[in-house]
Amino acid sequence: MNVTRLLRCLAIMGLFAAPVALAAVPPTLAVQGRLTGLDGGPVPGPATLKLVLSEDVSGLDVLHSETAAVIADGDGVFGTLLGTAAPLDPAVVAEADALWLTVSVGGSQLGQPIPLASVAYAMRSHHADVARAMPSRTGAPAACDATTRGWMYLEAQDGKPYVCSASGWSDLVGPAGPEGPEGPVGQKGDPGEPRTSLDGLAGGTVTGDVVVTGSITATGGSLGYPKSPRVLFGFTPELCVASYGDTFYGFQEFPAAFSGNPIVVATNDESLNNNGATWRRLRYLQPNRFGLRCDAITDAIGWMAIDPGVHSISGKTVVAGKTLGIGNNGSVFFNHIFANNPVVIVMPDETGDDNGMSLVRLIGQQATSGFQVWANGGADSLHWIAMDPGTYTRGRFRWTAGVLTPPGNCSNPCSFTYPTAFTTAPFVLLTMHDTNNSGPTWVRVSNTTTQGFQYRMDDASLERLHWVAVETLE
Repeated sequence: MNVTRLLRCLAIMGLFAAPVALAAVPPTLAVQGRLTGLDGGPVPGPATLKLVLSEDVSGLDVLHSETAAVIADGDGVFGTLLGTAAPLDPAVVAEADALWLTVSVGGSQLGQPIPLASVAYAMRSHHADVARAMPSRTGAPAACDATTRGWMYLEAQDGKPYVCSASGWSDLVGPAGPEGPEGPVGQKGDPGEPRTSLDGLAGGTVTGDVVVTGSITATGGSLGYPKSPRVLFGFTPELCVASYGDTFYGFQEFPAAFSGNPIVVATNDESLNNNGATWRRLRYLQPNRFGLRCDAITDAIGWMAIDPGVHSISGKTVVAGKTLGIGNNGSVFFNHIFANNPVVIVMPDETGDDNGMSLVRLIGQQATSGFQVWANGGADSLHWIAMDPGTYTRGRFRWTAGVLTPPGNCSNPCSFTYPTAFTTAPFVLLTMHDTNNSGPTWVRVSNTTTQGFQYRMDDASLERLHWVAVETLE
């Protein structure tokens, strides 16, 4: 049988490198194909094939050549190991950009050269195998020539692997590939427990809504108005203005609302002209605002509002409350016993009918359990705030409370110097304390500075004057 005539084509079924001991790259490549005759049927039996590996499709750049005796089975399928008859250099094969297999029988080429698509795998297998034992060193281990072709080492200076190829020592780190598409977004995780502290935060930005219960202290100052207790102060110009007839009213909105009606006290300030209102009383009260009635137009009103009850502020005690239906010679008893005589500020409350008490002063001796009053009529209630003498800080406010002894006739302004100066001019709240119940009926502020304040009364004699000076912090 003329094999040359009968072999119509050689179909390469696959090319692969089989693993051998020590995971080295094998010196053979398995080739499998099928021999068919001119009629398309299988050609079984022995045949002698010439197998040529080249790096180009024309077969001019030959890398390997050998003759293989094969025996096809009944379906014409055969197999052989390229590299059996003649040694196959794995480094040469691995470094080839492409490989083509040409098959000839009896000097006649069968069909076109066949590209070997598995070369990339063979080359990668070679490099990976060598990399398992790749030495690390500084500089090439030897000259790159035919005797060291395929050697590899890891360069200690730049951390790259190098291989000896036909072009010399070259690194195996190729350029970065194109960036792939963005991956899918994962499921949103559990937000976890809410963060309750910013301790340790250095710089940065807090975004989104922030709800603060209490106050924030920043750069030595304070923001917000803490609760439990909530304490608010204000200095409001022209709070009482002419309404109709001889009545003078005005509203003040609190900068922060209370949970219920607060206790409110106030004092007239006539620093601009030392002429005007001498008394004021509550006419309207809600958790978010209050209204006053005065006996004339005011330059300004200084006021304090606080939650009722017994409170500890700056290590000292503050007690606030109101006593219903009180009049001349009425008594007030604290629901707390002070260790020492407190500072007391009072103001009439006529929110019910706007008719009754307008002038009030403390009388009798000082006491730790309460006080007695003189008044020019009955009141719906009397608002009062008692506190230990000293300096307090709460939220955005700092205040000092004390009791002074007037020097004599203060029908023209008298002056008082604070125990400690303020950084800015405070406003002042005042209540008279006439122990023998024979003296002035009203008092008002006539000027304030960082060092002290001036005050004016309608009579010369007074034993004590309770005062609170308030400064707003930055």
